[in-house]
Amino acid sequence: MKYPKIDSLFKREGATYTKEELKMNEEMREREKEIANEMTASEALYGFAGWLTSRDQQVVFSSRDNAALAADLVCEFCSVNKLSVPRNDWTDKIIMPR
Repeated sequence: MKYPKIDSLFKREGATYTKEELKMNEEMREREKEIANEMTASEALYGFAGWLTSRDQQVVFSSRDNAALAADLVCEFCSVNKLSVPRNDWTDKIIMPR
């Protein structure tokens, strides 16, 4: 059975979609909405830095200090902002400034 095409992005006179194609188009639109509402990597970094610099409690980060506090704060920020967990190879993608 064919259904009238509802997606204006591909609008053509008399175009029709199957039920499966309509469902896929709807799923794509929903995913586009989700992506638009997700925080980008740079937004997360600026947000995290803003949170750290606005806290009353001081936080010290250096190669001589315990990294557990930094990891705990990153975890808390990610959890509150519903950010996804890092991928297994995330450290392969990082370039550290000198």
